[in-house]
Amino acid sequence: MASMWSEVPEDLLRLIANRLDTLTDQVRFACVCTSWKSILLSIRPSHSWCLLYRFEEEPSELGEKFLFLPERKIHHLEFIPEVLGRSKFRGCSFSWLVCTDDYSPKISLYNPFTKVLIALPPRYNFPDVIRYCPPERSHPVYEIEIYDVDDDDTEIDFVATSSVHIHLIHKFVLSSSPSKPNCMVVAIYGTMDYNLAYCKIGDEKWTSIAKGRMRYDDIIFRDKNLLYAVTITSHVHVFDLSSNSPKLVDTIQPPPPQPLPPPPPEELGQPEPGRRSYLVNTSIGLLLVQRHWLWTGSLYEGNQCEKTKIFNLYMYEPSSRSWRRVENMDENVLFLGLNTGVSIPSSRVGGYKGNHIYFTDTLFVFSLRTARHGPYEIGVYDLDSKSAQCLQRYDTKKYWIRPTPIWYIHSPEDFFERDL
Repeated sequence: MASMWSEVPEDLLRLIANRLDTLTDQVRFACVCTSWKSILLSIRPSHSWCLLYRFEEEPSELGEKFLFLPERKIHHLEFIPEVLGRSKFRGCSFSWLVCTDDYSPKISLYNPFTKVLIALPPRYNFPDVIRYCPPERSHPVYEIEIYDVDDDDTEIDFVATSSVHIHLIHKFVLSSSPSKPNCMVVAIYGTMDYNLAYCKIGDEKWTSIAKGRMRYDDIIFRDKNLLYAVTITSHVHVFDLSSNSPKLVDTIQPPPPQPLPPPPPEELGQPEPGRRSYLVNTSIGLLLVQRHWLWTGSLYEGNQCEKTKIFNLYMYEPSSRSWRRVENMDENVLFLGLNTGVSIPSSRVGGYKGNHIYFTDTLFVFSLRTARHGPYEIGVYDLDSKSAQCLQRYDTKKYWIRPTPIWYIHSPEDFFERDL
């Protein structure tokens, strides 16, 4: 019987595989036999889930929660005990999550499907740490370099471990899957996100890339050794990581500023609009995405949060060293947030609309309780109509005291890659 299934014509198998929309059906298809699996992996369909945070009162045996937006459905995925309920996810690249812990200096990579956990150098081995006073003390602290914005200089201070783990580390990206040789992990960290550092799998400490140069919004690898880092002013710094001493090799100037539409009358008097920049690798080049938002709610009432208004997109033109304004992405779908920004054709990511941006904010809020949809934003932006829509939460919880969710992009091959 097995040989009969393996003899199904390849053209017919491809026709069937291209009509499988759900991950469950695709995995079942791949498990029939080796030839079926190879057909599916050659098509390389992707799936995007939004990883939510489990409420403390929810049973841990359910695992972590993933929201699949096209189905408006929550899926539970079993996590190993070292990760379940303890970790905050500060990055997602190549189907791997980067996990941190509020009360432990541990940092690790975790693949939710293969259940593989890889330890990275701990937080106390970052370049800004002078000394780590471990938990044997009644109040464990870090002696750490803090950047003083007013004096434009650093000072040494003692900071509680939980504050360092929560507030002084922002985002991680990977250069490749950890199964590939020389995989590098880069972090945006420190006061006001002014620092960059990297490590390789197996390293004992993080190596400094940049300290106090400028506040960084996002980072991405363009090839295995070149790191692109965009600042809050949309300057792009290019670092060469091919040697043990990273070097700044280029600075790309920002695109000309675009006027923003005036706020509606009900939003007048709110704080100044905010902006965050993202970098995305596409099939035709490097894309710079600017997300502009207004603050809503009241800081004093504890319900202030972001409300995204508009996105501006620019494609880098290497020949002229300038940015070209992009009005639409055709069939491509963008996923932006704490994950490594990605652009995927809608034909390869079932249920999501082309020429749309699916985004989460990048706030780390742990105490806001009264925001209508939570103190974070999950939204979708239509590049045709230039309108943003807040995506209603589907677990019906009114109060939310966890940090922002994160997009988890994966494909069926994640189920079969187990050897590291």
